[in-house]
Amino acid sequence: MKLRYIDALRGIAILAVIIVHTGQYGTNVYPDVIQSFIGHGARGVQLFYLASAFTLFLSFDYRSKIEHRPNRNFFIRRFFRIAPIYYLGIVYYLFQNGFGPRYWLGDAESITIGNILSNITFVHGINPYWITSLVPGGWSITVEMTFYAMVPFLFRRIRKTNQAVIFTIVCLLISVILQFTLSRISPITSERLWNQYLFLWFPNQIALFGLGIIAYFTIIKKDLFVSWANYFIISVLLIVHFAWNYMPIHFLFGLSFLVLMIALSKKESVLIVNKLSIFLGKISYSAYLTHFAVLYWLSRFELVDFVETTNTISSLLNYAIRLLLTLAITSILSWILLKVIELPFQKIGKNLIAKLEKRNEKSGANGR
Repeated sequence: MKLRYIDALRGIAILAVIIVHTGQYGTNVYPDVIQSFIGHGARGVQLFYLASAFTLFLSFDYRSKIEHRPNRNFFIRRFFRIAPIYYLGIVYYLFQNGFGPRYWLGDAESITIGNILSNITFVHGINPYWITSLVPGGWSITVEMTFYAMVPFLFRRIRKTNQAVIFTIVCLLISVILQFTLSRISPITSERLWNQYLFLWFPNQIALFGLGIIAYFTIIKKDLFVSWANYFIISVLLIVHFAWNYMPIHFLFGLSFLVLMIALSKKESVLIVNKLSIFLGKISYSAYLTHFAVLYWLSRFELVDFVETTNTISSLLNYAIRLLLTLAITSILSWILLKVIELPFQKIGKNLIAKLEKRNEKSGANGR
């Protein structure tokens, strides 16, 4: 089932991510309100998480009814969807940045074999020095892959909206407790790097996937029932938040994304669901991994400032030109990667599944 508004939301998500990273280059003289708006573009990653959980549950529901081995096939699809472009990213960013020291390596001297192997196996989220030091933005890929590993289990355990709400609440409270506890002990040299790691790692992001599962049951299954006990718990959590401000801001953004997703499922708005946003959504994965390289080379060729920056207006003009240029180049490269790598490898995965399914059918027939 193809849903235009889901592709559009992915398009909005990648646009938001590119907005924030574009703001990290060039000379920027902005008022706080503009700087805050650009900075919150980072929340586009959390929008990706909601859309991912929604579509994965939707797809798994359909596949589990028509396939002999839906779990196996799910992981094959996910591998051929994620791995080819990511492996290309590993090779490219080693070429671009080398093996030497960088911020995310902390006091480690270089990229190690362990770091590379952890990225190849998508477990680089276990180490603060590995989580995003090799491939820029690679932290979100290990978070996604960790959630993928849980999907077959979660799909069989979460069967209604009320259960999805319980799952999300539990994940939120665990993340808050872990954040509060672990932020007070730093096992690595840089306390700042440790706290950034605690934001990026999977336990701090899993509740966003829970919101996507809630969206699936409310939108697709039309299940709107939430128990009075859960309503009571939610009310208490909100009251406590207003008093102590304990909920992480990325989760609060996730709540707004949940409302937006449900609203778009009822009635699409052309401001959000349009040809441009849908196109960006289709190329969003490649765009996510390539826009870092585009910004790097624009900076190397001194194409990040185009007019003298003397005030907010000239700074915004530079930013607008930089953003449009980044979007244009990233879109072209990502469309090529979609056609040359993403879709062909997805087809390989589909063909492999088809062969395995036929083999299962034959073995089942022989068994009878």
